[in-house]
Amino acid sequence: MKTAESMLRFILGPTRSSILSLALAVERTAYLCFVENRSMDDIVVTKDIYAFVAAQMEKTPGNASRAIERLANLCWDALCADDELIRRFIGKSLLYKPTPAEMLFYLAYVLRFDKPYYLVLAPEDGAWTLMI
Repeated sequence: MKTAESMLRFILGPTRSSILSLALAVERTAYLCFVENRSMDDIVVTKDIYAFVAAQMEKTPGNASRAIERLANLCWDALCADDELIRRFIGKSLLYKPTPAEMLFYLAYVLRFDKPYYLVLAPEDGAWTLMI
């Protein structure tokens, strides 16, 4: 994928909503993770991402966070409609609905590596096994 906006258009298709807030949030998440090398645990989504997007769009942080969360939930709904999309963007089926913050990280990994989140994290030798 070239840009966050094109990736989101692919997932969501035509929508009446502006996807700019979510596109900016995904790009900011990718920047914090891969340019500033911050771990996911060190990123405070409300302060580091939502506030940044609010400033870029000249909105209040509350309005920006609502828009991002609503669009992240729409993305999840669109992904759930097709198992192939879940594998393409997340890498495996999930037993739960991810939070909007988790969706930002999933999408940022796809934006950066052009591979699903769980495939990027998986070891090359497939050493992880499911223990029951």
